[in-house]
Amino acid sequence: TLDVETGLLVFSSDFELFQGISTAQDFFDAVHPEDRGAAERITESMLLQPDRCRYECRLIMNDGDIRWVLVNGFSQAADGRVDRAYGFTQDITESKRAEAVASGQRRALELAMTGASLEKILDLLCGLAEEQTSGTLLASVMLMDDARKHLRVGAGPSLPLEYNRSVDGLAIGPNSGSCGTSAFLAAPVIVSDIEHDHRWDAFAHLALPHGLLACWSVPLLSTEGLALGTLALYCRESREPTDWELQSIELLANTASLIIERY
Repeated sequence: TLDVETGLLVFSSDFELFQGISTAQDFFDAVHPEDRGAAERITESMLLQPDRCRYECRLIMNDGDIRWVLVNGFSQAADGRVDRAYGFTQDITESKRAEAVASGQRRALELAMTGASLEKILDLLCGLAEEQTSGTLLASVMLMDDARKHLRVGAGPSLPLEYNRSVDGLAIGPNSGSCGTSAFLAAPVIVSDIEHDHRWDAFAHLALPHGLLACWSVPLLSTEGLALGTLALYCRESREPTDWELQSIELLANTASLIIERY
């Protein structure tokens, strides 16, 4: 509920989502800059006369996470003047993320059908993986060589060039960082603390100077279950992936696997 005269905003649900927001201005300040202007214009129009509105916008959380919100609102007047506005909000983040991933998968498959280079397609998938994590993570694809003993860098557009060069040709094995181990085991390898994980003992000195503190890698598997490479997300803080972060790279890994096997 919005009190038009005071600007005070009261929420009856989704308290965690709107934590720290107590006025209309607080709300607009939390809206993503690209969505803020439209949200303000739609709301202002509803406050001029009794009306209804509906819009979607992104909210930037205190921890930097971005959530999509659907807002349905209506205003009412007393003595011919709008004094109250009411709204219903719905967190639609998961559905928006799923839509974005599906759209990206279609774009990647379309590129493959038109004969685009594998590098261009893998760069697109890396960019999509990073977009799904609010741009706070760095994606990488590594490809198994013909001898099935080493990984070559297939894509890593946001990672430092020096780092990509240092891990190009990484030997796979049970203690070969996240990607080398994932390719060796043909299974996901989640490392939340590169500095202190034994699988990174021989490689931590390559990642840490670039602020890469965690790495979560999933294998790219052929239809026969053989590792074709890996898709990984690097994080600049030591932590586990969220459920969505892990789900998103697994979804994109499936698409990458289909495309790589075709090439």
